[in-house]
Amino acid sequence: MDLNAHPFRIGRYLVNLMSLMSAWNIPQIDVAITTSQENTGTLYRLIESLLSAEYIQPVLPRLFITFNPNTTTPAILKLLKKWPSDRLILRHQIAPPHTSFPDILQSWYPSDDDNYVLALQDDVELSPWYMYWLHLSLMRYVYSEPPTEFSSTSMLVGISLQSASRSSRSGDARTLDIRRALLLAPMYAGWQSYSTPYIYQQTLFHSTLFFPLQWREFHNYIAMREYFGGGIDDFTTHVSTFQSGEPLALEVYWLELLIARGYAILYPNFEDDASFAIQHFQPEERPSEETPLLQWGQLFDEIKDGLPDWEDLPVLDYERRVIGWDGLERASRKVLERLSSCKDIPEYGWQVRDLFCYPEEDAYRHRDAAQKSVNIAD
Repeated sequence: MDLNAHPFRIGRYLVNLMSLMSAWNIPQIDVAITTSQENTGTLYRLIESLLSAEYIQPVLPRLFITFNPNTTTPAILKLLKKWPSDRLILRHQIAPPHTSFPDILQSWYPSDDDNYVLALQDDVELSPWYMYWLHLSLMRYVYSEPPTEFSSTSMLVGISLQSASRSSRSGDARTLDIRRALLLAPMYAGWQSYSTPYIYQQTLFHSTLFFPLQWREFHNYIAMREYFGGGIDDFTTHVSTFQSGEPLALEVYWLELLIARGYAILYPNFEDDASFAIQHFQPEERPSEETPLLQWGQLFDEIKDGLPDWEDLPVLDYERRVIGWDGLERASRKVLERLSSCKDIPEYGWQVRDLFCYPEEDAYRHRDAAQKSVNIAD
């Protein structure tokens, strides 16, 4: 990497990461976009923001775009000529999918353990510095110290471009007032600033980088979940299967795996809720105000001393409680007992297949109840 190609303030920050230069070009980030049926204007704006962004590696990321019917316009195709043709993969759907996340799941798969995907909806606009946030976070929390199987860093499964504060449509359960949550948490009392990145057990599917190992694991989980059914009592059992046409089934499946594993996502958190992506809403869906895009001066002013140590990042569960990694681990074990159809699950190192048992297996959790119902029927 040529530090001379970057402004002085950026180069000065990167000097702090010199020990990671050998890993600098290892992570390969792909960008995957799916389109709605009518938002050709917002897709054009998203592509423009991708083209005008600053990139930290010598080549642009591979760009995957899936067009739904009526979204392939001459203006968009002309704009895409500015992207290197060998880094551009276009697909066109005959019929639209349920939502963008299922389509990306079916159109992208990691080539190796260092191949990441940034999933974007077409109503998103990016900060020019979005790739810096992703790459610097990967360097700081993934490649600085390779995670072991049981380390808390192995529980990180994604990086969001947008804070959960005021990031979603009005009434969205994922919206989080992070400053208030930290202010009320005893462990963070007396902090001078609550503008710190944080870990949160929710996912904003419109602008999140997903990690390859967990992406593969989720594919396995989908197959098992679709075949065996199940879900978490009083939480996800009411959701029909994806094959039955449930619009949000795969998003719910992802949340099940997230909670059962104790996984979580890294979120940015800067002054004025500035983020590396904003989602533009329809007037009837718009929150009180949209978050501003983060500019380069603010980015490097706020992280001039580097991103926080891993142990200093606040951790929140899916119910917005500040608990820490040990709390996520305890909660995940309780969820496993409700989610699994097997009597016993390995305490450590369990695989997705360990969660699902056939009714005829001795390990089937509900075997006695099933046998009792058969006897009553006889």
